[in-house]
Amino acid sequence: MAYYPMIGKFYLDKTNIPVNYTGQYVTTNASTEHLGKYDYMVASATTPSTNASAVNFQFKHLGALVRLKINMKEASVLNWVDLVADEQEFIEIGYIDLTAEPPTIIPKDAKSKSFRISLNNISVEANEDLIAYFLMPPVDLRNKTLKAVIRKDNGYYQEI
Repeated sequence: MAYYPMIGKFYLDKTNIPVNYTGQYVTTNASTEHLGKYDYMVASATTPSTNASAVNFQFKHLGALVRLKINMKEASVLNWVDLVADEQEFIEIGYIDLTAEPPTIIPKDAKSKSFRISLNNISVEANEDLIAYFLMPPVDLRNKTLKAVIRKDNGYYQEI
C-alpha cells in the first residue's frame, strides 16, 4: 500500500495514517494552490503482466473537492467561511486504515457541525462571487440543511 501526501514518518502504523483538513487557507479568490497537502490518496501495489519485477500504484482520492460559490451583495474583505449543518456531519481530523477495504477516512474525534475554510482577507466587489475551493472527506448531505456563514471585515453574512 501507499498513501499521499507523505507525512514525514516513513514507518507510520498502516492502520493509523493521520489526516487533517483543518487550516485550509485560500490566498486569493478561486485559488486552488493550497489543495495539494489536503488531497489524501491511497493505492495498492500491483505487478504489471509485462514485468514481474515492477510495481505499479494507481492512487485513489479519498477526499471530495468542493467548489463553493457565493454571490456577495456588497463589497467586502472576507476572513473565513464556515459550512454549517444542523447535525454533526463533517470530519476534520481523522486517520486512514490502509488495511481496511476500501481504505476510507475515519474520524479521530466526534464529527463537527461546521467546516471552516480560512480566507486571506480576500476582497470582493459588490455582486462579485466568492469562489473557494477546498477538500474535505465525502459526506452525504442529501435532505440536509446546509448554511454558509462568512466572516467579513464589517460583520457576518449568511447564505442558505
